Amino acid sequence: MQYPYQDAGLTIRERVTDLLSRMSTQEKIGQVNQHLYGWETFEDSQSLTFTEKFKAHVEWGGGVGALYGLFRADPWSKVNFENGVRAQDSWRVDNKVQEYVMAHSR
Repeated sequence: MQYPYQDAGLTIRERVTDLLSRMSTQEKIGQVNQHLYGWETFEDSQSLTFTEKFKAHVEWGGGVGALYGLFRADPWSKVNFENGVRAQDSWRVDNKVQEYVMAHSR
């Protein structure tokens, strides 16, 4: 079954209106949420084990809005190119985050 928001034949306005009507207030809040830093999502960049903070964040917001700095490397995050996500692994990390959120939210 296809919902109206999935119908490419409808206008963007029609699709957005339909999707928003199906979302709870909490889901809408979760989509505009931007207070989780990407480097707080994993225990370490090698095992890519999710932190409890990330899991709680997904549960709270019914997903993830903006995930800032998932691949960031800078002094203030204490993430650098040695302990952060390697460039060649960024697609794996991105996919793993997406898979987790999809499995734990609508």
